[in-house]
Amino acid sequence: MSEDNPMNGDMLPLQAMAARPWTLPFPLPAGREWEDFSLRYLVKCGPSCFCVVFDNDMDGEQIFKCYEVSAPHNNLVAHSFEWNKANPHLMAAHLIFSSPVGRYGLLVQYGADFMSEGQEKRGVIVQDITDPLTFPRFSEKFSTQFIGEGGEVVCLPLNMSLHGVDYMEDPLCCCLDGNYVFIPRCQSDLGPSGACIYDAAADVFTEDSRIPPLIRYSPYTVVDNTLHVFPDGAGMTAHWTYSLTQGWMQRDNIPKNLERIAYEEGFGRLFVFACPFEPGSGFYLYDTISGDLARVSDRQILGIRYSFGQSVRLQHDTLLCIDKYPVLDVENDLLPATLVTLTESLFYPSEDMGWGRLLESDKDWRVTLGIDKG
Repeated sequence: MSEDNPMNGDMLPLQAMAARPWTLPFPLPAGREWEDFSLRYLVKCGPSCFCVVFDNDMDGEQIFKCYEVSAPHNNLVAHSFEWNKANPHLMAAHLIFSSPVGRYGLLVQYGADFMSEGQEKRGVIVQDITDPLTFPRFSEKFSTQFIGEGGEVVCLPLNMSLHGVDYMEDPLCCCLDGNYVFIPRCQSDLGPSGACIYDAAADVFTEDSRIPPLIRYSPYTVVDNTLHVFPDGAGMTAHWTYSLTQGWMQRDNIPKNLERIAYEEGFGRLFVFACPFEPGSGFYLYDTISGDLARVSDRQILGIRYSFGQSVRLQHDTLLCIDKYPVLDVENDLLPATLVTLTESLFYPSEDMGWGRLLESDKDWRVTLGIDKG
């Protein structure tokens, strides 16, 4: 292959991070054309497992595939099953479901009937992706315990439960401390509500009385059982955290307003933001402790397509990025993707943590540092 071919698999020198094209085996169902499919979900389900779901924008059909990753990023072993072979949504056709959240080989989706006044219902569907032959499990219950303002868990007396008056539509979904957590993106006119927490092992729902901020469709990630959310508005990008023990806490704002973040991932105290829109498009690195923020690339990175895409963290230093509208290699049954790897010296503990060199690669600071002429 030509040395200047951006798809030859070589790492692209970016100093703070490197990117290289990657592919996933992706055979289409028999008789199915790729037209009108777009990425719906990219969900991590375990240390080396993730799921990809594509929607057909015309007929609503879904293609669902699971992947098991083995290092060093060049040997994918994939097992897959078609979602509609045992469609779990048929078990609860009266509910409208949110995006799934994965953990320990389980994929969980929250569903609610928020249209039937006076008959609102809420439930979850649990799919064991490690065994495609296992039929999904549906649970539709009221909560039997709640979390108080001080973080204490209060169990209701036997045969008592909390009856919700307005369940969430398309909540933010994540996994904290082994529980599946569903958080309202905005509040109802019927009154504010907190997170709904589902313990899949015990099949128990818990309501959190601590009210979240207005997060809408803000980017978010989970690091060490703490949710980090980055809402933007009023000319700034805020930073909120949530954990089951501490509740909601407002952190320092991001030093620069990052408009319309497509996605972000956390690597300990270091966060990666992908911002595909001008002005200031590119990848940013943000240190939540020191407050350092650097734009380490622009959107012209070869091999990266990330407009409205999604990402998952594969290993301690690597992101998998998939575009919302990828161009499928139908002849070879391959789905294009991109691996983004951070420089090892950026991670803690590290004596030369790397921020000096990182600032040298900052697109907005090179002139200030005298590296480039203004």
